[in-house]
Parts: sequence; structure tokens; C-alpha cells
Amino acid sequence: MAVLLCLCFVAGILVVALWRPSNRPLSRGDADRLVQIAIADAHKGRMQPAYDSLQRILTAFPDHHPASVEKAMLCIHLRRGAEASATIAAIPNDYLKNHFEISWKLAKLMSDSGLLFEAEPFLERLLVLQPGHAPTRRELLRCFRISGENAAASEYLAAALWEPKLELRDLLMATAPLTNWATPADVQFMKSVGQQNFDPLTMLGYARRLMQSGQSATAVDVLRRIVVQKPNWEPAIAQLAIVNWQLGREDDWRKIMSTWDPAKLDHPNSWFIWGVWQVRQEDYPSAVRCFGEALERDPKHAGAASQMIVPLRKLGQEASAGEWTAYVEQLAQLDQACLSVGLFEQAPDDVKAIAEWCEELGWHREARAWYRFSQQTWPERNIRSPTDDANQSESLTDANDLPQRRLVEALEFRKFPLPERIPQQKSIEIASTGTSMRPAQWRLDNDAAQLGIDFRFHNGLPDERPQGFMFEFAGPGIGILDYDNNGWPDLELTQGAPWPVQEGVTTLRDELFRNLGDGTFTPVSAAAGLDDPGYSQGPAVGDLNGDSF
Repeated sequence: MAVLLCLCFVAGILVVALWRPSNRPLSRGDADRLVQIAIADAHKGRMQPAYDSLQRILTAFPDHHPASVEKAMLCIHLRRGAEASATIAAIPNDYLKNHFEISWKLAKLMSDSGLLFEAEPFLERLLVLQPGHAPTRRELLRCFRISGENAAASEYLAAALWEPKLELRDLLMATAPLTNWATPADVQFMKSVGQQNFDPLTMLGYARRLMQSGQSATAVDVLRRIVVQKPNWEPAIAQLAIVNWQLGREDDWRKIMSTWDPAKLDHPNSWFIWGVWQVRQEDYPSAVRCFGEALERDPKHAGAASQMIVPLRKLGQEASAGEWTAYVEQLAQLDQACLSVGLFEQAPDDVKAIAEWCEELGWHREARAWYRFSQQTWPERNIRSPTDDANQSESLTDANDLPQRRLVEALEFRKFPLPERIPQQKSIEIASTGTSMRPAQWRLDNDAAQLGIDFRFHNGLPDERPQGFMFEFAGPGIGILDYDNNGWPDLELTQGAPWPVQEGVTTLRDELFRNLGDGTFTPVSAAAGLDDPGYSQGPAVGDLNGDSF
């Protein structure tokens, strides 16, 4: 009998422990207990039962905010970013503010999990609720730093520049916003997350990083995948247009822009690349309008400032073009100084030079921040602004006196016409697949033998040393020149050799092919004295004595 009673007692405990109110309508108390069961399930890796429990609670009680928080956390772990964001959006601001520490942890979890596209608006929302919360601002600036959307960070950077402890990356972002100032940890994060193709914001930063490292073709593939996920996300579409312009893919560039309506554009990069297109079309008034719109949205857009010079000169506005030229030259020197400080070890004189450039450009807020950074980093140098006094310290918290803003206002750019919409071509679905924007398929035929070009490059790499030196796997070079000054372009092809080079071996040498003017070539290496048996790579062509040969 005692054993039976013990068994009943244990069974009762198990029933209570495993209780799930699934066969009757939930009460508020049931919902509170079910939240705890869902948390326990999630900790044990039972994600689907936990999700089902939380969903059931929110179906019965949409205002059960603890359940909403737990569901958002669960969606983040499952990388359901859109669902997590929608769940958070339903939580009222009063609850988030009254439980700010939980709200902040939720935003940090979202960011650390690589869901920056959803984390960024949530962090901005939290900063509205608590404007002085430095950790939230720091995390938001990290999102901007990774994505490269530094222009969008201006108001948060302005606040960061007045924090007691200044961060070098924030100063660099505020001063040279077109450069990606990601930290090594940021770079590793964007690479790992960007390659997994689940967060558009991180992928955008990864694509920009690829562009900066010369891997623009790979960046195109990443940007296309973003556009597939977010067909109407303007920052990614604008960046895709820019990289196609840089790669010379005019058809793809045009296809993207033919989907745009000028009246609906907002991102400065969209206006910038449209301005470049208008210059290409020789529509200079509309180009001025486009670059002005870009600078109105981002007064520090160096690309728009430099491109503005071309249409102004074409329109005969030399005085205005001269002012923009002087400004761009100053900006280039400042940018170079920022690169030096950002990429190499900081030196007091370099930082002081940046502060002085900012003063000269009218960027008083940034200048004072750089001076404060100098004082914090090298207090023994006592580097201070020549106008550093208490009264100006207060006044300089106001908006900067940006010269490019004055230049834009002086232009009255809105009196210039908006560009007309580009007629759409057939089959322009840039967001539906990753293949619709591939460049045209070219066919290449090997006609070298018929043209008289008998040449095969040898890198000299032996079988016993397969790893090779850099010059052995870099490949040859080709020079196009008119060596006999007859008006027809001739070809010089550089040749490799076994390494180390063996004297007396002339079977491998550079080749010069003379253009006969009828589409064929003939070898003239020996006659031209090109019998060097050394290892060649890239030819350099020039006229040393100015005699046209």
C-alpha cells in the first residue's frame, strides 16, 4: 500500500511538472505558467514545442508582452528575422521602456545573431525611448559600421562625438563617411554572416568590403542575392547600380535605373549614380539636380561633390565649378589623412592635421572631437584648438557650418529639372532571380594562328615545385604600340622562362608582332633586337626621346 501511495505521489508530481493546458481555454494564469514551460523547452532544445506554446498564448492574449519577448528571442535563435521583428513591433513602447534592460538584451541578441537588418530599426526605436543609453547607440553605430551606411548614422555620430570617452572608429565614420571603417572583428562578422546570405544589411557591408578590395564581380553576386530577398530595398539596388557602372556594365546599369521613379528616390547613392548617368547622356542640367539631391541628403557625399564639377563646367558655371573643385581637393587631403590614421598607427601630428582640416572645412563639431581625442590619447602634448574657449564650446554643439551645404544652396539646384524616367526594356526583373541581370553571353574564337600570332606563354614552373612563386602564376602581359610609326597598332607579348633563368637559352623570349595593315601580323622580334632570355611580365610602352617612335 505504501509503495502504491508513493507511486501515485510521484505520478502527481510528474503530471504537475509536465502540465500543458492544451484541452481547455487558457486563463491568464495558465498563460503565465505556459511561458515558463516554453522557456524550459527552449533551453532543452525543444524549439518547436516552445514556439507552439508561445504562439498559443499570443493567440489567446495578444497583449501578453512577456510571451512576445520570449517568442522574439526564439525567432532570433531560429533566424526568423522578419517574424522576430513583427513580434517586437507589436510590443508597445511603454512596456519596452519600463523593461528597458530586457529590451536592450533582446536588441543585442538580435544584432549578435547577425540579424542587423531587423536590429537596426529596433535599436533606433530604443534610442528614442532612452536617448542617453550609450550601449544602444554604440550597437547601432556598429550596425552602420558593418553595413557601410555611415551617412545614415549622422545624428547618432553627432551624439557620440560628445561622449566623455571618444572612439576612433566613430571619429573616422563622422569625418570620412564613404569609407568602411569596420574593425577587424566587424570584418570577420560581416564575412561569416554575409557568406551565409541571411541578413541583407550585413551582406551589403560585405559587398562594399569586396568592392574596396577590388572584388567587384563577387560584390555583384552578393548584391543580387540581397535584391532577391529585398526587391525594393533602395540602398542595395543603388549599390548594385554603382558597381555595374564601375565594371563598365552599362546595360545592367541601365536596366536597374529603368525601374526607378525620380519622384520616389530617397537614398543619396541613388541620386549620385543617376547623376553619373545623366552626365553620360550629356543632360547636364538634370545631372546638377541629381548631385544636388544627393548632397542635400548627405552633405559629406564626396562622390557627388566631385562629380558635380563636370556638369557645372559644361553649363559654363566656371566660378561655381571652381569652388567645388577647391572643396573636393580639401576633402581629398582630409580623406587621405583619415586613411593614414585609420590604417596605420595613430600619431599626434596626424590627428592634429585632421582636426585642422575639419576646422578649415567648417566641420567644427568634428574638429573639436578630434582635438578632444588628442587630449585623451596624448595628454602630455596638450593639443588644443586655437579657438578653444568655454563660450565657443557651448556654441559648437549646434549644427556645422558645412561649406558644401552653402554651395548647394547657392546653386539653387531645385531650379534644374528632374531627370526623365528611363524607358523600361523587356525582361527586367532584377529581383526575381539572380540570373536575369547577367551580362550578355559573348562568343570568343581563337583566330591567333590565322592572324599570324604564333605565341604560347611558359611560366617556367617545374613539376617538382607545384606551389610556384608569385610571378610564375601571375601570367604575362601584352603591350599595344605602333613601334614603326606606320599608323597600325603592333603587339608585344612578354614571355616567361625556367627559374632561375639559364644563360644562353633563347628558345623562350618576348615576341613583337608587326601589324601588316590587312588584319594579320608577322613576328619581328629578332629584327627589333628583342632576344632577351630573361623572365618578363608586363611591358611598359613609351617614347623616350619624343621622336614619335
